[in-house]
Amino acid sequence: MNTPEQPEALPLEYAAQIASELNSMRRECSQLAGCLLSQDPANERGVADCARLDSVLAGAHGVLREAVRGIRLLHNLPVDHSQKFQRVGVLKGWR
Repeated sequence: MNTPEQPEALPLEYAAQIASELNSMRRECSQLAGCLLSQDPANERGVADCARLDSVLAGAHGVLREAVRGIRLLHNLPVDHSQKFQRVGVLKGWR
């Protein structure tokens, strides 16, 4: 039986992409909430659902962002989020 290839680096670039997607989803929630509020009568239940989803997405984004930041600090990598994330070879040799 073939064993799957073991990862050799933490996928920080992928984590940054997920964080970007979380922000995009929050933006879409905000836009939808604006549309729902502009209806006559306003769709208050839909706005509440948007707010609840936005809250969860914000929490997930914060957890992911802080985890990536902590890993970058631990490995003396730049924490500036405007720079492209790199793969960190901390899993090398793990089996």
